[in-house]
Formats: sequence, structure tokens, C-alpha cells
Amino acid sequence: MSQVYLSTGAFLSRTLAEVLAECDAQGIRHVELSSGVRWDEGLLDGVWQRQDRMNYLVHNYFPPPRKAFVLNLASSDPAQLTASREHCRAAIDLAAELGNPFYSVHSGFAVTLQPEMLGNIEAQRRLRVYDYDAAFRTFVESLSELCRYAESRGLRFLIENNVIAHGIECDPMRPPFLMARPEELESLFAAVGHPGLGLLFDVAHAKVSARTLGFDPLEFLEGASHLIAAFHLSDNDGRIDNNQPFSKDAWFAPALRRFPDVPMIIEVYRMQAKAMHEQIAVLHEILAIGS
Repeated sequence: MSQVYLSTGAFLSRTLAEVLAECDAQGIRHVELSSGVRWDEGLLDGVWQRQDRMNYLVHNYFPPPRKAFVLNLASSDPAQLTASREHCRAAIDLAAELGNPFYSVHSGFAVTLQPEMLGNIEAQRRLRVYDYDAAFRTFVESLSELCRYAESRGLRFLIENNVIAHGIECDPMRPPFLMARPEELESLFAAVGHPGLGLLFDVAHAKVSARTLGFDPLEFLEGASHLIAAFHLSDNDGRIDNNQPFSKDAWFAPALRRFPDVPMIIEVYRMQAKAMHEQIAVLHEILAIGS
């Protein structure tokens, strides 16, 4: 059966040392090291201390840098693009040292974002795409380079489908956040052409983007099934990605059973210990049905 992980975003604390201490207290042994934890000098000390009893995945903006920046592998700004690629190479190195099968990262943007705009839907509604085609080409170049680097370290390189929140006006075929719709993924994977490239399918992103851009999220999931190497799991009302709990009757639940060996990462945010265990139990129930 698939390994079930909790994202660091699932914990109440934003300090990694406290998150890992909570894992010890709750008997949690599978954690995705992800965005949402603060930088500190000894950030990784607890990770290495628990390496013999913990299983980690490395995702996106981890390890968090001392000075915040927007990670964008499709950026038109040379300094931001360089910083983004360097961050990914360092994260790949960490993932390799931890024995991970892959490193995963968010898809790029065809807009200029500042750190304070991440997650700020009102600010994002005012953004305009600067050059979709140029952003797509840059993203392909970034992925081609990073797939080769990940391969040299014995890893796959995964990208996560993006989210377009309700109320963001855009051309549905050329959205500001890349890889939010099925056709983009097929074009991207063909353009990169590297066997190590895979998809981290975020079901919550798919649900919101489907409503905004006008497609069926289940058809998206099923059409991308040959690319999927991991899942991010949470739920929402279809208007905004707010990382809410999911039930055994969630729209994506039946589809998960077709991926018995794919890591499942619970990305429900800010849970008490009881709620974390309940979500783990729900996911195990979903995966066990029909097995």
C-alpha cells in the first residue's frame, strides 16, 4: 500500500524542531519537508538526528532560505530564475542525502510575484500575464536542466499542477500560473522529453482550477494518471485552495485506489494531533476499499 505522509504544513508550529518533536510525540514517521517552516541556523539538525526512524520527502521551498524570495522556474527576471534553479539543485542534493525517490516543486508563473503576494488572492487578481510563451519556454529549459541534475543524483524530478483561484480573470488556455490545466501538462512533458520528469498531482489545485477554467477535475486526474508519481491531498469548496480536511467520499477518493504504490501526502493545514490521526485513518480507509 502507498506510504502516507504528512506535510509540515499540517502541524500547528512553524518551527521545524517543534514539528519534529510533535512527530515523536504522536508516532508520526512519514513527513514531507515543505513550505511554511521558518529558517533558522540549525534547521536540519533535527532531521539528521531522526534519520534512522523517520522517512522524509523534500518539497518546493524547503529548505527555506535566510532571505525570502519567490521560487519561479519560469521567471523572466534573471536573478530570480538563477536563485530558483540554485534552490532546486540544493533541494535535490538534500533529497538525495535523505534517500528520497524524488524532489517535487511548484510549476512556474507567467506573472511577477513578490513573497507577500503568495496566497494573497486579492493581489493575484490584479496580476497580468507578461508573456505566456516565454514563460513556458523558460520553464521547459529549467526542467530540462533540473531533470538531468536530479538523474545524476539518482532522483526523479516532479512538478505540481498549479491552481487558478475563482475570480482571477485570464485566458483559460494561457493561465498566469502554468500547468493548471490538462493540455499544458501534455505539452510540457512532450517538450521536456525526460523520463525522470513526473507529476505531483494536487487534487485541491485541480478542483479549484477546474471550476475557474472550465474542465472536469476527475478527467484531468485520469488523463494525467500515466504521469503521476505522488499526490497532495486536501479539499475545498472549489473556489479557493484553503487546504481543508477531506472525507472518504471526496471526489478523488475512488481514483486513489488505482495508485497502490504512489506516495500520498496529506496537505490539510494547521491540525491538532487528533485531526491529523483522523485524516490518516480516512486515507487508509479510502485506500483499503476494494483492495
